[in-house]
Amino acid sequence: MFRSHLRRSVAALVLLTISIGAAPAAAEEHATPEAAEARSLKEAVSPRWATEPSESHTLRNVLYGSYAVVHGLDMYSTVVARRRGAVEANPVMAGSFARGAAVKALMGITSGFAVRAIEKKSRKAAIVSLLLMNAATAAVVANNVRNAQRLNAAAR
Repeated sequence: MFRSHLRRSVAALVLLTISIGAAPAAAEEHATPEAAEARSLKEAVSPRWATEPSESHTLRNVLYGSYAVVHGLDMYSTVVARRRGAVEANPVMAGSFARGAAVKALMGITSGFAVRAIEKKSRKAAIVSLLLMNAATAAVVANNVRNAQRLNAAAR
């Protein structure tokens, strides 16, 4: 049951990410005369806008939020699996749950700074990096859930 919810959540996350990224392109396809005038005004003042701070990137923020959620799910699923008898394969995460949470928090913060550094060079590369990090962490969560279910079935 948890596994199907996890699949639905990951699918919804991917669809949300794709729809947010595709929204500006869809808006440009239905251009009106007013939109064309606004676009020409934008082109006229764009050199001035280039010197102003950029606006928040919604897609990036959604991916950061989902990365935090997936990390939380990873920690939760790890705790559940270990309480059912699983052994932590990662020696860095082995030990107390507080140590694991601290390592998770440090990894998340470090990953965030790394993505910010990548974003200075290429926004697309930063988005792809966040997508891959989300997918890898979701795969770890799925593995934890599978192990917890296997151990739960063996205990019965």
